[in-house]
Amino acid sequence: MVTGCNIAVKQNEDEQINLLAAASRIYGRAKRLMAVQFALTVPAALASALLMAWQPTWKVWLTFFSITVTLFDVLCLTRALARFKKRGAVVQQMFDCAVFELPWRALRCGPRVDSEDILADAQDQLRSPKARNGLPDWYPPSVKALPLSLARLICQRASLWWDLRQRDRVRGALTAILSVLAIAIFLIALVRGDTVQQMILTVYVPLAPAIVWILREIISQRDAIQADERGLAAVEALWRQAMERRLDDAEALNQSQLVQDALFDNRSRSPLVFDWVYHLLRKRKQQQMEFKAEEMVKEALRSLEQHGNKVSSSVS
Repeated sequence: MVTGCNIAVKQNEDEQINLLAAASRIYGRAKRLMAVQFALTVPAALASALLMAWQPTWKVWLTFFSITVTLFDVLCLTRALARFKKRGAVVQQMFDCAVFELPWRALRCGPRVDSEDILADAQDQLRSPKARNGLPDWYPPSVKALPLSLARLICQRASLWWDLRQRDRVRGALTAILSVLAIAIFLIALVRGDTVQQMILTVYVPLAPAIVWILREIISQRDAIQADERGLAAVEALWRQAMERRLDDAEALNQSQLVQDALFDNRSRSPLVFDWVYHLLRKRKQQQMEFKAEEMVKEALRSLEQHGNKVSSSVS
């Protein structure tokens, strides 16, 4: 008899909830910093372009502001964001390794975050009932019916799929904003009757920090999406092997560890996604993710029964 895994139970234990809360708190700080970065580069840059068109005598100061914002972004904000993302990714990896029963790979992820810091961040986050309600059942509870090697693959697929869908929506929104800025440049220049040289100096230069930031985010989101697509394809290939009984537990563990390494790399290096995107997509995408997980659980149970293995738990 094959026993179902403990992922559904472990993920809701206090220790794991604290890890999720701490990660959410750390990412929350990073997202507030990203909001400052966005405000300084996009709305402020657009305002600078409009002011320069209205008051050409302010050209020197507005150009100085644009260059200063760009330098501040590169030297301070981007570096601070990278530190927050790495710390959040480490805490999230601690949660996944505990729930999936994977070994901690210090060479890849660095040292674990101290438990005192985890508790401090978790307590700050858990003061909000709304934040607390979003943490239980992080992964589909239906995986409890399966052996760990199969349940782990379903959860990893869910992480990759969810991240991919969020980033695809963000990339679309950023592309739309970039298009609006490009149109704004030409409209402002057209209304003023500027030459190409005047357009570059009075409109494009103030908007340059915004354009650079948006282009950088679009490219980074595209790279993250491609990484998610590769990870998703790898997990689905592993799933097919498992359903065909060509993947034993030892190899499944090894391959899942590689997938988890890829998830960590993506979390620590990829751009963040604003909370409004998460909340906008959460209800619908959560239902889709759980539906797919239940479908995969049923497929796995049929495969196990066909090969003479019974699982002690059942799909609810």
